[in-house]
Amino acid sequence: MDSFCVPELLEAVASRENARLDKLIRFSGARLGQSVCVAGRGAVDLLVALCQRQFQRVACVRRSTGASADEGNDVLIVGGSTVSECMIASLSEGVKLLKDGGALVARLDRVDDDCEVQACLTAAGREITSTVFELSDEVLVRHTVRVKRAA
Repeated sequence: MDSFCVPELLEAVASRENARLDKLIRFSGARLGQSVCVAGRGAVDLLVALCQRQFQRVACVRRSTGASADEGNDVLIVGGSTVSECMIASLSEGVKLLKDGGALVARLDRVDDDCEVQACLTAAGREITSTVFELSDEVLVRHTVRVKRAA
């Protein structure tokens, strides 16, 4: 049986989590000059990961959006995977700030959980123009959206 030292085990866990964050960031399609907002469980880890990768316009979703709402965001990345009241509340605030043509990226437990994400987008006045799922070793979804125009 192999034995591990605690530092080696911690390094392996950190390396795996960094790989998951890298995959989520790559899947989001976010580019360095874009405004990227993060929400949900793991948002602080995502924020740090984006900063370490030279993204300069990053922020966490706050319940009270204040002046940051004026600019809007190109990409919203939702960390964690469990659809919960807290995640839905963060998501609901974050999608209001998505620009026309912006992208929402979320890690989900199941493909079926995407109905909650779509409901938040609709409630925030966003229309989905395209959807991509990544299902290799976890469930990721990316929705490109546009702002619904008044009829």
